[in-house]
Amino acid sequence: MKLLTHFLALSVGLLGAVREAQTSVELSSLGNPKCDPPGRWRTGRRLNFTESRAKGAIVNDNGVSWLTKLEDCANWCCRLPPVNCSVAMLEIRSNGANCHLLVCYPTELCVFNYAPDFLSYDRTLFVPPVTDIPLVPTTGRPSFSFRENTQQHKSVIKPRKGVEDLLPETLTSSTRSPASLSSEKPIISSSALDDAESRPHKHRTSVGLIFLYAAIILAIMGVGTFFGLKFLDCWERRHYTRADYLLDGMYEIKGTSCSS
Repeated sequence: MKLLTHFLALSVGLLGAVREAQTSVELSSLGNPKCDPPGRWRTGRRLNFTESRAKGAIVNDNGVSWLTKLEDCANWCCRLPPVNCSVAMLEIRSNGANCHLLVCYPTELCVFNYAPDFLSYDRTLFVPPVTDIPLVPTTGRPSFSFRENTQQHKSVIKPRKGVEDLLPETLTSSTRSPASLSSEKPIISSSALDDAESRPHKHRTSVGLIFLYAAIILAIMGVGTFFGLKFLDCWERRHYTRADYLLDGMYEIKGTSCSS
């Protein structure tokens, strides 16, 4: 039993060493960290997903790597783009440590709670590439805030060479402002009004024709059924009358033969 316990402990140690060696090889192949300016170290802090989302932050867990040092975890995060990792959080366990690569932005909305088994590294503030408006950095340390772009841009249709002649005149002419477009009233011709007024009448006419056709079909079916029943009744009467006549004749012949 002791040998089995020692063997299991040795296997776990070897597996941990192999995983650490693989991670160190992957870490060294990525190059030097690129967190510039450097982020903030948070000792005994854990990112609170629920409270961060409640405040409006975008939170996402992009995976877990088996690393034992916060420096390696932070370097791993710094080698990734900010949109893929903004917080490196090391979870210390009895058998090692797990490096969580997290995304939380904007940073001022991210909530960190006290947790003695966690160490966090918060990278510099960043704005994900969701807008094409250039950001003007301020003096000192840059501080950005994530805001959705609600501005409306005026668009102009520019046809390619050789296609301009194929476009309608309304597209190739000078563009009009949205105010003029909204102030213009649609022009409705008298023929369009007449057509709109005649639509209910046409609808009523079509419904009346449907009922008329249905009545005609039912009348034809009724007449056909009536004459069919009459024909069947006449045929049955003639058939049974001839049968009775033949039977009566046979009985009369038998009677005369017996009497003689």
